[in-house]
Amino acid sequence: GATATSVDALVDGVHFRRSQATLPQIGHKALAAALSDLAAMGAEPGEAYVTLGVPADLGEEGCLELLDGMLALAAATGTSLAGGDVTRSAELFVAMTVVGHAPSPQSFVTRAGAEPGDALLITGEIGGAAAGLLTLEFPEAAVVVPVDAAEQLRDRQLQPQPRLGAGRALAEVGATAMIDLSDGLGGDAAHLARESGVGLEIDPNEAPLADGFAAIAAVTGNGLWGLALSGGED
Repeated sequence: GATATSVDALVDGVHFRRSQATLPQIGHKALAAALSDLAAMGAEPGEAYVTLGVPADLGEEGCLELLDGMLALAAATGTSLAGGDVTRSAELFVAMTVVGHAPSPQSFVTRAGAEPGDALLITGEIGGAAAGLLTLEFPEAAVVVPVDAAEQLRDRQLQPQPRLGAGRALAEVGATAMIDLSDGLGGDAAHLARESGVGLEIDPNEAPLADGFAAIAAVTGNGLWGLALSGGED
């Protein structure tokens, strides 16, 4: 077979805030972000390795809580947490290395295969993670949407779900190029276009938006499409 390897890192104050997320959520998000790169290649998840940077105010019990979140997602996705390293650090950080598998190198879908005439498709909806972050930073904004909708938006930010099944299914039916939307639809569409040597046309009115996103964007004074196209997703 063939393997694909991806490395991803999350740093306190940059990709998450300990004041807004629980330690299990941080562990979950770290692994999910790395697995999302494998999903975007149509890979089957295999092994994961973690390097944990531990600040002085995080003890052994906290480290185990973070690991619990990671292990729960690993179990749900069939990923083996195979090892790693622990070091002292000024800030909490989690660096993940994940390895995915496929029958052959040709089974992987890269960013470089898009061709003129291809349709541009999105799995799921955009804007959820960006709106979830806004509800964390401005809790009063959450009152403009139902309680369950606000909770779902926060989950999109704090506990994203890697689309491994969708990635494998799309690879099997002949997707020519794929990418995850960690940099937002606008930024990642540009990455895909550049790698493939093509131009892309996006009609914002055709982009599926997460429930509650428009209301959160409006009440926080954010432009709807600017936030939708720039907000990172899983």
